[in-house]
Amino acid sequence: HLNGFPYLESLQGDTFEAVRGRKFHRVAAQPPFIPDFGEKYMFLNSGEIGHTIPGRIVAELPEYLEPGGSFHAVISIFEDASATVTQRLRDWLGNAQEE
Repeated sequence: HLNGFPYLESLQGDTFEAVRGRKFHRVAAQPPFIPDFGEKYMFLNSGEIGHTIPGRIVAELPEYLEPGGSFHAVISIFEDASATVTQRLRDWLGNAQEE
């Protein structure tokens, strides 16, 4: 509000927890994506290869994004012998991947 955005609402929660039941035209995220082999600092790091929280956000996204909406994120997705980046994203999206 101090910066001239009267319609901006700031909420706090675990991924989409604070906005259950709502839909959005645009979703932006900058989740932790630094690998952490011990997962003891989840607020900073995101699992063994950095996919834990970004994967949760992408998996829950179809429930909150309006048709034709857009998702913007700063994340790091690793490609290895088990999956390409596209395969990982499709896996996270599950049945909603065609949307």
